[in-house]
This record gives sequence, structure tokens and C-alpha cells, in this order.
Amino acid sequence: MIKTLPNCWWITPDITSAQESGHLLKLLNQRVTEGLRHIQFRQTKLNALDFEKVFQVVFDYCQTHSLTLIVNTEASFAKPLQAHGCYLNSDILMKCHERPLSKDYWVGAYCHNLEELLHAEKIDLDFVSLSPVQKTLSHPEQSPMGWETFQTLISKTHLPVYALGGLSLNDIPKAIACGGQGIMGIRLQT
Repeated sequence: MIKTLPNCWWITPDITSAQESGHLLKLLNQRVTEGLRHIQFRQTKLNALDFEKVFQVVFDYCQTHSLTLIVNTEASFAKPLQAHGCYLNSDILMKCHERPLSKDYWVGAYCHNLEELLHAEKIDLDFVSLSPVQKTLSHPEQSPMGWETFQTLISKTHLPVYALGGLSLNDIPKAIACGGQGIMGIRLQT
């Protein structure tokens, strides 16, 4: 696998059962039509059995369309699922003392502050997201940092950093102008 970072990763929205996988595929197909090729499979409301079933449906679609697919879970689950890598939450990130998968896999993490950014850099992750940049529907209780703080924080790391939180595809140029790699998001409205 050739690892080239895009300017946008789409994060799958939560569904509540395997019966909703058709809806998720419809959204995925829409994102692919918009030109997105990098997918982060994130599901927080599925039980373990449904998680694997829905992941397999998304995995098959991604294989057919030559998409990059990483899974939002602990690194140990990425290999058995045959994902291209994993995306760690900040709690798991901070417990890692070294990169959890070989360089053959993508490894990224959610970061919210400088300490997490520097730790991700120390353990040699491929990329991270920094959030929330703007007010977000998925975490309305969190105060956004804004573009100025985003720019200041990412200037302190050499890692590629994606802006996350309340963004649209129209925010890609802004994220790049601030020194970021691009954006990540669930909704990504234009």
C-alpha cells in the first residue's frame, strides 16, 4: 500500500444496528461520488457483533472501490479486520509507549491539546486530528478552539494535522492555510 495523505478523511456517522448498514453505504457512496477516497470507520453505538458485520460491509465496498479504510479502535483490532490501519482516541493514545502497529499500517489519533500532539509525534504516528476547531453537533458541550489556536498548536509539531469539528469541505483551504494537512469530519456539508 502506498501511503499518501489526502486533504480529507470522512468519518462514518454512528448507526445503531447492522440493519442500518444500507444507509451507511448510501452515505459512503455519496462521499465517494464527491471524490473522497479515505474512510475512517467509527461506530460507538454498535455491539461487537454488529460492529464486525457493518465493518465487513464497508470493508467490501472499500475493497471494490480501492478506498483506504482505517478503523477507529485499538490497534490490536485493525489486523484481524484487515483494515489499512487504526485511529486511536486520546485516552488510548496517551497509554501507548510506542507506535502500536508497523509502518505498513496507517496509525492516527484524536488530539485535543499540545500534550497529546507531542505524544503522538513522540511515538511516530502518521497523522492526527486536532479538535474541536468549531462548534460541533456530535460534541456540543465542548468549546471550540478556533482557527488561531489550531494554527498555534500545530506549529509546535511536525506531524500532519487535520482540523476536526464543525467543518465542511469548503474549510479544506482554510485548514491548509493554517498549516494543517486538511480536514476530517462526519457531516462535511458543502
